[in-house]
Amino acid sequence: CCCCCCCCCCCCCCCCCCCCCCCCRRLPIVQGGSFAYISPVLAIAAQIKATHTFASEQERFLFTMREVQGGIIGSGLIVMVIGLTGVIRPVLRAISPITVAANIAVLGLALYAVGFPGVAGCPQLGLMQIGWVILFSQYLKGVAIPLPRGLGKLRVFELFPVLLGILLSWFIAWLLTISGNYNSAAPEVQAACRTDQSSVLYNSPWFRFPYPGQWGPINISWGGTLTMLAGALPAMVESLGDYFAAADIAGAPVPPPGVISRAIALQGATCALAGAWGTTSGTTAYNENIGAMQITRVGSRRVIQLGAVCAVIMGLIGKFGGLFASMPNAMVSGLFCVMFGCICAGGPAASSGSSRSSSVHRRCQGYQSRA
Repeated sequence: CCCCCCCCCCCCCCCCCCCCCCCCRRLPIVQGGSFAYISPVLAIAAQIKATHTFASEQERFLFTMREVQGGIIGSGLIVMVIGLTGVIRPVLRAISPITVAANIAVLGLALYAVGFPGVAGCPQLGLMQIGWVILFSQYLKGVAIPLPRGLGKLRVFELFPVLLGILLSWFIAWLLTISGNYNSAAPEVQAACRTDQSSVLYNSPWFRFPYPGQWGPINISWGGTLTMLAGALPAMVESLGDYFAAADIAGAPVPPPGVISRAIALQGATCALAGAWGTTSGTTAYNENIGAMQITRVGSRRVIQLGAVCAVIMGLIGKFGGLFASMPNAMVSGLFCVMFGCICAGGPAASSGSSRSSSVHRRCQGYQSRA
């Protein structure tokens, strides 16, 4: 059931991201699952386990999923109302470039807790993953590979630094695994370094098509809605920084309050859609998408839309999701370190429009640097 749930979550989040990217028509933003929903989901699951009795674990799982679904739908509708009514516009008018800069920088720094602990579990693999992406994206970006039949040259390292880094790191990790380098290592080290520790790929179905209500009748309650709202509101604030960061990277004008209000309303709608399809997470603007734009220097809406469509198709292939779910944790953490670093670096860049002579702005930048 857990495997099916993860597969379903991937599919629904991809559907939401495609919808957002196609409808906004202003910024190359992708909507997907958010870390902010993890704590509320665990709180609902713990509360149900402590206060309810079930005949089997399967029944408890289904009841929990229906409760989580209702909470995500209810909190998503509240976020949509916030966007449609425009109650956030007065706040947006008071946001200056320095405020956006601090928000973006703190956002990237806060996410480092997801990356570095995983790299520490297997530093030889995590640091190698970081090194490959930096090498390809920063030092080999100008190297062009000739195409056959005189079709020109392709800057493959600049276009695919993350994909190439994953393939090389994964191949080396596989060689180290089959050669027995980790056979005598501690269990936690093997879990972080070996490529044969996960059975997700073997147990995943080839194809899976999620549908609304697949876990049974959805249970919408005030308790579940308010609990999931604790994740929906931080995800909404997180998206605010991503909107400004995406505009800065893509060279677009600063989004006006009306556009951001509509984007927030659409985010609430995608949260409700994700909940109806049975995921365990609402949606937010993807930080990883911002990091990928910074690394590849590609900010085209058409490219992001095509990538979102590909994500929807790949999300329906269970084996594809199982393949990436079986990646060693250190590799994933290494990618997070690079991408979240790019997000953090976008903070000072976003403050370029602020007044350098303002003492308030200088103090804010000082606090941001200390963070």
